Amino acid sequence: MKALLAIATLALALNASAVESSPYLTNLDKALDAAHSGNKMMFVIYGREACGNCQATKAMIKSRQIKVPESKFVLVDLNCDDKSVSAEFRKRYSKETFGTTLPFVVVADSAGNALASSGGYKNADEWDKLLKSAQRKAAGATPGTTTGGAKQDWPFKAATPAPTQR
Repeated sequence: MKALLAIATLALALNASAVESSPYLTNLDKALDAAHSGNKMMFVIYGREACGNCQATKAMIKSRQIKVPESKFVLVDLNCDDKSVSAEFRKRYSKETFGTTLPFVVVADSAGNALASSGGYKNADEWDKLLKSAQRKAAGATPGTTTGGAKQDWPFKAATPAPTQR
């Protein structure tokens, strides 16, 4: 009986520490605050725990097959089964096209403006292409503004146009 109790206690402790050490924020408002204050982009996964595609995407991030460095991105894991989370996600990203298969992923600037989005299962190369597309859009934005034109300190330098030859 003592051995069973010890195993149950250890399992609970390991589960609690796994939850605490998660690199993902689960609240969109807190994620936006963290992105803004850290001058970072956001990688938002909208899905569910029981979704194989969602878990596969998170596993690729954890194993670094998908390169989402925490120094440049706030990782966000939103539960689509939570009605208030779903309402906030739909309100903010209703214009994005995801398809019908989870996860829905948005790569956003530090103000939460979508730079790229996609849905469904992707392999690591496809997710990296989406990230690079978003980073190119961010790099092409005018410094000091977001893609929506709002004032923002930008984490990526805009490319300097080449001088024209006459």
